[in-house]
Amino acid sequence: MVKNCRLCGSPHIRKKSSGVQQTSTYFTNNTYQLVACLNCHTWFKEPFATHEQISAHYNSLSADGIDWEKHEVLPHQKHIYDELSNLNSGILLDVGCWTGGLLADYTKLKNYQIYGLEPNAGAAKKAQSKGYHIIGKQADDIKHSTLLFDRIYLIDVIEHLINPVEVLNILISKLAQNGKLIVVTGNNKSWPFILFKTNYWYLKFPDHLAFYSNKSFTQIKGLTGLKIEVKYTKHYWHTNKRFIENVKSFIKFILSKCTQKTAFVHLGGITDHLFVVLSKS
Repeated sequence: MVKNCRLCGSPHIRKKSSGVQQTSTYFTNNTYQLVACLNCHTWFKEPFATHEQISAHYNSLSADGIDWEKHEVLPHQKHIYDELSNLNSGILLDVGCWTGGLLADYTKLKNYQIYGLEPNAGAAKKAQSKGYHIIGKQADDIKHSTLLFDRIYLIDVIEHLINPVEVLNILISKLAQNGKLIVVTGNNKSWPFILFKTNYWYLKFPDHLAFYSNKSFTQIKGLTGLKIEVKYTKHYWHTNKRFIENVKSFIKFILSKCTQKTAFVHLGGITDHLFVVLSKS
């Protein structure tokens, strides 16, 4: 087992679960153990994926086959758009922008410049067709850029990062004077994470490598020197249809315990995400 936390470096870590099954063509380890840091309360998988595995995985994804663009404004997106209403113009960067669904509407407004980083070539091409200026695949690609951004978005991305502090420091260096870095990710202190642990849907993806808490971002605040504001948000709105889907998912999980098969609980409309704003001022 790794000896230090991958976020804060603390040696005070412990194993939460072991022998957890996961399957992916590009991740050679079909089982992992979940490790928790007692200092910053971050969880992470071991063995950790390599850059080569992550790169191969992202390159294999089809921009046509995966619909991460929903036909509704999701709760965290509403937070983003509400916050953007206070900014009449600006230069925005969407990190891991996929096909550009987040800020596509803003590309049509002359007072905004929309940039994106996206490792998947097919998705990047679609984002470009919506008005995004794709300037690289990852944060390293803008390390020497002279561009400064009023808003940088890291939406459901930080959990994929092998080197989160390094990436955050690069992005922070690209913030304009009153710029903000906005991060959305799962909250490992929310009750579904605590109750279901490795059976919660957010942990089933092999490329979800780390899972954060409010205290994780307090640690990030100390490492970066930025101001921080944390809100709690849902990934989906609560509806009657999603309630029924939640019940079905829970029943399937209970039955799986009887048959010793792996089942993941997917709960929509539950407050299980963090909406974090990091700013210089």
